[in-house]
Amino acid sequence: MNTACSTSTRCTLDVLVPAGARPGALAMALVSIGAQNWPALRVVVADRTPGAATLRQPDVIAALRYLQARGVKVNTWQ
Repeated sequence: MNTACSTSTRCTLDVLVPAGARPGALAMALVSIGAQNWPALRVVVADRTPGAATLRQPDVIAALRYLQARGVKVNTWQ
């Protein structure tokens, strides 16, 4: 971690989350990330399932919306 960054500065913390065929676990991980108090987060979810099926599950969609509502930048890759 860059020592110039702390929770009092606007350094962006990137979080890469690989998604497998476990949408419940992914949703829990995303909600846990959203509960963090880091001032600037960017989450990248990489779905490795055929057809990006995990990203289309209702619990994952809800977790992604929760992150966005908290001001977290979210990118998804398929």
